[in-house]
Order: sequence, then structure tokens, then C-alpha cells
Amino acid sequence: MNVYLCEKIDYLYFIEDEIIIHYNDDKKQKINKLDKFIIECILKEINSLEEIVENAMNFFRLTDDKEFVLYKISKYIKDKEYISTLKNNNKIKIFGEIGKKYPETLDIELTNGCNLNCSHCYKKANDLIVDYIDYNIVDKVCTQLKNKLRSILLTGGEATTHPYFTKIVNKCYEDFDVDLMTNGLLLYKVPVETLKKFNTIGITMYGLNSDEYYKVTKNKTGYEQIYKSCKFLKEHNIEYYLNIVLNSTNFNKLEDYVLLAIELGATYFKVGIANKTGRATQGNNFDIWNLSTNSINAIYKELRFLNKKYKDKIEILVWKRELVKKEKKIDKTCLNGLPCGAGLEHWCMNEKGYFRPCSMISSDFITLSYNEWKNYMQGNYNIMWNEKIQRYEKECKLTNINLSEVCEIFQQLLV
Repeated sequence: MNVYLCEKIDYLYFIEDEIIIHYNDDKKQKINKLDKFIIECILKEINSLEEIVENAMNFFRLTDDKEFVLYKISKYIKDKEYISTLKNNNKIKIFGEIGKKYPETLDIELTNGCNLNCSHCYKKANDLIVDYIDYNIVDKVCTQLKNKLRSILLTGGEATTHPYFTKIVNKCYEDFDVDLMTNGLLLYKVPVETLKKFNTIGITMYGLNSDEYYKVTKNKTGYEQIYKSCKFLKEHNIEYYLNIVLNSTNFNKLEDYVLLAIELGATYFKVGIANKTGRATQGNNFDIWNLSTNSINAIYKELRFLNKKYKDKIEILVWKRELVKKEKKIDKTCLNGLPCGAGLEHWCMNEKGYFRPCSMISSDFITLSYNEWKNYMQGNYNIMWNEKIQRYEKECKLTNINLSEVCEIFQQLLV
């Protein structure tokens, strides 16, 4: 009997000594050593189950009768989702590398400048001298990660304000899926052919009218501009989704935002909560962006209701990091990055070409130069994550910030 990888597999991600299977329905699966061995055989075009068993017996130093092992492995793979007895003519995409720590995704902050001045900005955009990432840095990183990295997310500050925005998009698009996170104000000015290169475009809304927009962003024409951009995208059949960051003044207007997202033609609608970093920790901003546990529970209840009510018109989601926070089991060893995937599967590069595990975490936590990050990926540099978290906790206390308000994952690791 011959076995193959099934057509439901979207891609395989190799990281250190693991293989993670990603399926077409967005489900992912970490596998054990035997599954990994079987997949590696199939990738080497060893499809005969008898030959796979023979190789397995040598690799695992099994002394059992071959027919018995063949029977056991045949039974073992019978219900394995990744296995098929039908030949899959589609080439399986592979990212990462066995024995290395190449990330699956990379955020690139193109600038610390922005055309808004939001009261919760984690990056404190515009507070310091505005920098724009050097194109040559982007080119170098893209070359290093070619055939390793799956996707790049362009963000900021405001990514579209970069003077070489289109050139950077074109470079990233050569070898990777490219996503964009933006406030949307300038999208109607971006060439349509550039916008169509994005796998996804996420636009964050900051109000339901001009007055609400100004209170959060200090931009008097922001609402009109984002409205124009959304209509522009819809007119050119470019899909996008809308985000909203919840605070004490807008969480009771969720349905109004959902209706606006439907009106503007968004593919889906995402909801998140501000991290207690950057401007969100300053003065009155903290009270605005700091939601109580009761408010958060009420929000999740409302989201379930709205999802059912508008299921035929739009899908409503929570941000990935909100889902991670709700996980019950946390791996506290942190030997390989953080439990959410930051520092292993995911990294962020800022406008100066320095790296940190998550865009939502301050550079005070950890910052690596390009060479340090490269050595880490290649297994020549280790990071003591728990020590970094303990040090960061002390720094947060100096500014009267509880670590759980910055990142609940950090706090759970210290418990």
C-alpha cells in the first residue's frame, strides 16, 4: 500500500525539531515523532508503507517482527487526517527549516510616524523623531527569509505614510504572502495594483462619526477619509476587514460598528482590547482604555449575540491575542518562545531594523540586532525568556503598571 499527504493540507511549518501541519480550514496540528517520521518519508517520495516501516524500524531501533510493526503502523495511520491513499498532485508548501527557529510570520513596522495621534497608541507614534525603515534593511531580511518565512505583515505607525511604501510592498510580494494593518486614511491614494497584492487588509476604526474620531485620534477629517477609502476598496473589489479597539466609551456601541462594517462592505469584523502600553498608560487615557472584567465578559456575550444575528451578513471575530488569553493551559517552560508563538513562530521588526517577539510589547522587554536575531534563528543564540519577563515585571512596577495589564500571558507565566 502507498500513502501520501492529503489534499486538505495547506502547508507544513518546520520549526526546531517539530513539524506543524496547517490545513485548508485554518486548523493546525502539532505532531509526534512517529507522525513526523512518516511525513519526512513521504516528502522524500518514500510512499510504500512497507518501505516506511522498514525505515522506521531502523530509525527507532525496533526489534519486533516486521509484519507485526507493519500491522501496528497500518492501524495507527488509518484515521490520521494528514494521510491519504490517493496521490496528491498538489505540491505541498513548506516553510521554516528543521533544526532552526525561522518564524512563520514577521511584522515589519515601516515607521514610528502616523497621520493620527491616538490616545492608546502602543508605539507612541509621532512622540519622537519620525523614522522610516531603510528599504535596504527590508531587502536584506527578505533575502535572508526567502523560502523560510510564510508571510509579512506591514504596519506602523501608519505603514502607508512611508515614502517607499509601494516599493516595499513589491519587494515583500516577490516571495511572501503580504498583509497590511492600517488606519485606512490614505488607501484611496494607493495604486489599485499595489492594494491587490495584499493577502489581507485590516483597517482599524476609531469612531462612528467625525467627532468620535477626533476625540481618539486628534484628526478632524479621519472619519471622512476612512469612509472614502472603504468605498474605494469596495468599488475595486478589494477585500478588507474592519477592526475596533474597545474602550469605556465605545464598547456599548458594538452593534453600530457591526452595521457600519456591513454598510462599508467589510469581509469580516474584528474586536480587540488595547494593551496597557504606550499612551494607554498615560493620565486619563488609562481610565478610558482599561476595561473591567465585568465589561469584558459582557462584551464576549454581546459578540456571541451579534454573531448569530448577523451571521448571514458578516463574520465577527476577536483578535488572536484575546483567544490566547482564554487558553486554560499555559506552558511555563518558555524554552522556545512564548506560549502564544511570539519569539518563535512570530517576530516583529521595527523601523530601525531591531527585533522583538511581539509588536504589542515594548522594546524595553527585549530588542535584538539583526545579527543577534539571525544567530537566534540559526540556533546559535539562546534567550532566557523567563528571566526577561521577571526583569520586565520590575520595570513595569516602576511606572505603576501591573504586568497582567501589559500581557496576561506574561503574568500567567510568573504565577
